[in-house]
Amino acid sequence: MPKNNKSIVKAASMERTLDGALKALLTVSEKGNQAAKQRSRESKKLIAMNKRLSTKRSQLNKKKKAATVKLMKQHSSDNKDNLSAITKELKGVMREIEKLKKTKANNAAELSALKSCVKRANAYLKCIERADKALQRPARSAKSRVKVA
Repeated sequence: MPKNNKSIVKAASMERTLDGALKALLTVSEKGNQAAKQRSRESKKLIAMNKRLSTKRSQLNKKKKAATVKLMKQHSSDNKDNLSAITKELKGVMREIEKLKKTKANNAAELSALKSCVKRANAYLKCIERADKALQRPARSAKSRVKVA
């Protein structure tokens, strides 16, 4: 009969492994919660910045429209320079808005992924907690299991 060279796992080793896994799960849950909070804060900042830029864009569009009308009425170098300056500033704002859209999309994707991971980790922790409580209860005796007729 061939000899099995695999050693039998000791209880202390299993206990250390379980404790390490639980600590790792707790750490993942805590760090995930912190990261989700930070991403949420960042998302709120991006929303506020988007609102500011959108307001600025609409104001610049109004100024551009007024400057265009003014230029049509009176062709002067001042009016032309004013219109080109407004157009240049508007292009800059539009570039910032495009960058912000990309950043917001990336942040939203990361935030949703973080939230799902945190949700999973917290669900695992709850299940483990319930299992530990069930294992800590004293075993019912044979007498209590027998029904009295």
